[in-house]
Amino acid sequence: ARGNGYVEFKNADDGGDSYIEPLPNQYISWNDNQIKVIIPKSAGTGNIRVTNNSGSSVTSIDTLVISY
Repeated sequence: ARGNGYVEFKNADDGGDSYIEPLPNQYISWNDNQIKVIIPKSAGTGNIRVTNNSGSSVTSIDTLVISY
C-alpha cells in the first residue's frame, strides 16, 4: 500500500530545478511491483523520484520524456 509514499516528477515550471507531486486523488494504484499515477500537468522531462512509506527514496536512472 502507498501509505505515506509518493512519486515526484521534475517541475517544468522552473526548468526541472525542483520536483512536484501528484495530488492524492491522482494515485491510481500502488504495490511493490508497479505504481500507476496520473502525471501532473506541470511535470517536465527528467528523472522520477519515488519515496516509500518508510521515507526511503530512489531516483530513476532513465529519463521520462514529456512532450508538449
